[in-house]
Amino acid sequence: MNQARTTTLKRVVAAIREEALRLGHDTLLGSEDELVARFGVSRPTFRQAAKLLEQEQLLKIKRGVGGGYFVQRPTGEAVAHVTAVYLHSRSATLQHLILSAAPIYAATAAAAAASSDQAQLQRLREFAAAERASLDEAPPIQKYLKTEGEFGEIFYSLSGNPVLNLFLEIILNLSKLQSEGIWLGHAERIQHARRMRLRLAEAILESDVEATELAARRMNQAVRDWFEEDLAKSSGRGSQAGNVQVQSGR
Repeated sequence: MNQARTTTLKRVVAAIREEALRLGHDTLLGSEDELVARFGVSRPTFRQAAKLLEQEQLLKIKRGVGGGYFVQRPTGEAVAHVTAVYLHSRSATLQHLILSAAPIYAATAAAAAASSDQAQLQRLREFAAAERASLDEAPPIQKYLKTEGEFGEIFYSLSGNPVLNLFLEIILNLSKLQSEGIWLGHAERIQHARRMRLRLAEAILESDVEATELAARRMNQAVRDWFEEDLAKSSGRGSQAGNVQVQSGR
């Protein structure tokens, strides 16, 4: 592609993107003929621009009667899934995310404790009540992870920060691409995590910023400790296996 066409393509992509972001989801931008004329480009250049914006999930094409180019909004789940796949392909682990998450998690907790979002606070009250009622029952891993997702949605929504919401989605999607990790075969860890999670929820409901930050840091530290414990055990098993092989070869 020559320089002039590249410049034109970038201009059209930027113009359509700006217009799409101003408009609501599912708003009709126009037919192909209308948009080619509006942006003053050739049909092949417009189609290439539209394809790029489709990949960004800002445009979708509807065929047939009443069709055309419509505004679309990227979903957090789709963006997070692609990001999680990218991280997974780079050998990223949940441990990497947890190490990076500590200050973000504490900041989110503080924001949640200061929140006045009554709808989300009511959801948190109901979640906490259900947790208290079933705290003596050790749930299977998948049920625990489901409730963790529910709590996370409320927790991050209370922060009022879309960046933190996306961060949660990435963690959840990456966890789906990997095994249950630190929870598998450790019902006591799940129960301990649930008690810490409940304390975090209660601190948020009490609007106690200091206690909320402390509870968040303790949760993050506990998960880090479990990862390190499992890593140490795994390394120990590898060393033992190596010793057996050396002894057998003598």
